[in-house]
Amino acid sequence: EGTLFGFSVCTEIKVLLGIPA
Repeated sequence: EGTLFGFSVCTEIKVLLGIPA
């Protein structure tokens, strides 16, 4: 995405999956 929102979503998904950001 390249947007703050897209970055936030990607980070949240990683956290939910238990993957360190």
